[in-house]
Amino acid sequence: EYDRGRKLAAATYLKNFISKVDGGRLQYSFANFRGEFRNQLVQTLLQAETEILRVLVDA
Repeated sequence: EYDRGRKLAAATYLKNFISKVDGGRLQYSFANFRGEFRNQLVQTLLQAETEILRVLVDA
C-alpha cells in the first residue's frame, strides 16, 4: 500500500510538471520533451498500473 501511494504521488507530480509550472514562468507539454524521453515515458506507461495511468491521462 505504501509503495502504491508513492507511485500515485510520483504520477501526480509528473502530470503537474508536464502540464505547467504555475506563475507563468514555464509551460511544458509533451512536445517540449526530446524524443528519447518521450519514448521511455511511453514505454513505462505501457507497463504502468491502472491507477497510475488514470492520473496521467488527465495530463
